Amino acid sequence: MPAGLALLAFLLIAVAVSGTLLVVAKILRVVSTKSEPLKEQTYEWGEVPSGLAWVRFHARYYVVALFFVLFDIET
Repeated sequence: MPAGLALLAFLLIAVAVSGTLLVVAKILRVVSTKSEPLKEQTYEWGEVPSGLAWVRFHARYYVVALFFVLFDIET
C-alpha cells in the first residue's frame, strides 16, 4: 500500500472515530434538571466576591510570564 493511501486511510479513520465520539457524547450528556442560584455565583475562598473578575494586567506581566515559560521548558 503506498504511503499516501495509508495516510489518507489513517486520517479518515481518525475523523470518523472522533466524530462518532463527539456525537455519542452529545447524545449521552448529563443535563441538570434544576438550576440553583448558588451554582451561578463565583467562589473565592469562601468569601463573598467583591468587584469584577476581569482585571487588566500590564503588558510586562505577560512578558515575564512568557520568559518564565520559555526558561522553564528550556531547563
